[in-house]
Amino acid sequence: MTKAFQAPIKALEQWVMSHPNNFPPIVINLTDGAYTDGNPANAASELKNLHTTDGNLLLFNCHISDQAINPIQFPSDNQAAVLSGFAEELFQMSSLLPSPMLPQARAKINTIEAGARGYAFNADLNAMVDFFEIGTRTGTER
Repeated sequence: MTKAFQAPIKALEQWVMSHPNNFPPIVINLTDGAYTDGNPANAASELKNLHTTDGNLLLFNCHISDQAINPIQFPSDNQAAVLSGFAEELFQMSSLLPSPMLPQARAKINTIEAGARGYAFNADLNAMVDFFEIGTRTGTER
């Protein structure tokens, strides 16, 4: 996962320099949560430090799990309190949903609170579809 987060950094640095006034890039990581090449937190931070005048790069993590619990979609700190281990780490690495994305997200998932992050845990097919749909709409589209 560390290498996966590091791989696009140079290309994204060039993109934000060439498009400084655009909505920032969105990186969506689909994962089983386990990392095998060291803790990816620093690489995730490096990604999230890239920015345009509209804000920092958005890093969203969709965590696939075989646990027998309902999906947790776009949780706030309070809603994520049940997470532990890799799930908690991925939640902490995930970006906050920016305000332009909140209305569309809340229209789809009415449990989204202030401070929601771009994170899904134990995502089934429906949760993944919602995640990708919300995660790829900037809220600035007309």
